[in-house]
Amino acid sequence: MPNPDYTSLLKKKTDLLISYKAATERARDYLDETEIISFAACMKERNRLIHRIVLTDRMLMPEGSYRLTTISETAGGPAIRSLFREVEGLLTQIKQIEDDCIRSAQRYFKTLKGDLLTARENRKGTKGYRPATAASAKFIDTRIR
Repeated sequence: MPNPDYTSLLKKKTDLLISYKAATERARDYLDETEIISFAACMKERNRLIHRIVLTDRMLMPEGSYRLTTISETAGGPAIRSLFREVEGLLTQIKQIEDDCIRSAQRYFKTLKGDLLTARENRKGTKGYRPATAASAKFIDTRIR
């Protein structure tokens, strides 16, 4: 029979991964809508969830390496295997969403870079028609008598 703590930790990990997936989807939507402040808040939530997932993984690790080699079909092995498959499925879904986020971020930053370069060129153009300014004196030569 599988350790109930181990299966509850695996279920907790799947719940955390589901929350992480939802936060990643929200981040992608905010990035597509160029709502950067909401995107930053969503990234903070994702980082908090990542921290909780890592802590859960640390609790799973000592027994997990042993558990993977000794799963049997009769002693609750199918339940643990189904939880492993669920975790694996969630991780592949999250990877696809994060790849979309990366592409959206690259598009956004290309657009932003183009806007900044356009503004820079416009500024250079308007500055070019101004009269030259005289350099200010670096030293003031005054004598006190």
